[in-house]
Amino acid sequence: MKKFITLLSLAGALLTAGSTYAQSIDVQHDTVTVSGAGFYDAYNYIINTTTSPITIEWKVISTNFPSDWIGNTGICDNKTCISGGGLWPTTTYETDPYAGSITNGMFKMQIDLATASGTTTTGTHYMRVRLNNKFAPSDTAIQTYIVTKTTTSVKVVKSTGDITMYPNPATSALNVVFDANADIKNIAVYNIIGKQVNMFRVSGATSASLNVENLSDGIYFVRLMNSNGEVVATRKFTKQ
Repeated sequence: MKKFITLLSLAGALLTAGSTYAQSIDVQHDTVTVSGAGFYDAYNYIINTTTSPITIEWKVISTNFPSDWIGNTGICDNKTCISGGGLWPTTTYETDPYAGSITNGMFKMQIDLATASGTTTTGTHYMRVRLNNKFAPSDTAIQTYIVTKTTTSVKVVKSTGDITMYPNPATSALNVVFDANADIKNIAVYNIIGKQVNMFRVSGATSASLNVENLSDGIYFVRLMNSNGEVVATRKFTKQ
């Protein structure tokens, strides 16, 4: 009888362990593809399959991105964005808890493939990201980003070469100077997690002065858009 009870206890422990490490996270897509010669947000939302908040650890586990791509690549979760050399070699990052039963938890890769931003190498390359439940390391999901840098969008490359921003860092105003041929009509300001915080209508043909006094200190991105609503260029600045 004692032996039978011991076996039952062992079976119960195994069942408990199995339920503890059940799959709790998933991703919107196993693979996301990007192709072009501009700035791209490659969203790949995290899915929490449980009813409890989950803190996720993630890191880049492999990539063959050229060195000139790495500096123009970032990964954003619901807490912050990590870019450039912080992505590779591998470093583990921790998110804020993702709420239970969510299907659109913030996670994305950002990459600027514009030649004017320094990504001159063409071709197809990949980056793989591993995500796991912080308290159950074997509960994992893998995301793969396949990116192709093309030689198209010649107008974008030509029109972004003469963009200047000053002062950078900025305290109250950020001046943006650009080529009249770029047809810039609007400039949007985004914070580091990709949320738009301001939009400016451009009245001049070659410059604009953006009031950034009310922004919190930190890193921001400006996106210059033409009369068709297309993103012509993306630039980064620091608010102090």
